[in-house]
Amino acid sequence: QGHVIEIQLRDASGRKFYAFATYLDAEDPLVRVSQLRSIRNAMGPTAHCLLAGDWNLCLEIEDGFNARLERYTGDPGDSSATFFQREFLDSSKLLESKQGAYTYFHTERMAKLDRVFTSLEAGILCAWAASSRVAKFDSPSDHALLEFGVSVPAPSNAPRGPPPLVWKHDSF
Repeated sequence: QGHVIEIQLRDASGRKFYAFATYLDAEDPLVRVSQLRSIRNAMGPTAHCLLAGDWNLCLEIEDGFNARLERYTGDPGDSSATFFQREFLDSSKLLESKQGAYTYFHTERMAKLDRVFTSLEAGILCAWAASSRVAKFDSPSDHALLEFGVSVPAPSNAPRGPPPLVWKHDSF
C-alpha cells in the first residue's frame, strides 16, 4: 500500500523547506499515481523540496535487470513512471541526484527503485557538491541503504578564469 511522510520546516524569514520520505505502493501503478499526485499538490511552488525513498517505479529500461533472463526489465511505460516523468521531471520541478547502483535485490531480480530528487535549480546545485550513493548493501531489508549529502565543494588548485592563451591573445 505504501506511504509518504511530509515534513515542513520554515526558517526565521518564512522560507519553506519540504522533505518527503516515500515508499510508494509496490503493486498498483494507479495507487502510485495517486500518491505522486498528492506529493505534487503538497509541494510549495517556491519552497525547496527534497524527495527521497523507494519509488517502486523504473524511469528507464536499465533501471531493472533480471539475472536469470540476462536482460533489462525496467518498465518506463508504466503509468506511474510516465506520470512522474511528465509531472516532476519534464516540467523541471525536480532534478535527480544521480547514482548508478541498483538498490533493490530479490532472488534473480534487481532494480534501481530508491532515488533522491531536489527542486533546487541546476545553477544552484552546480555551486554545491551534491552526492547520492548506495552506502550499505547488507541492510535487513531487500533494499540497499541510499545516502544523500550536500556540501561546500572542496577547494580546487586549478586556475580560475580563462586560460592564459585566451586573455594574452592579441584580439583580447
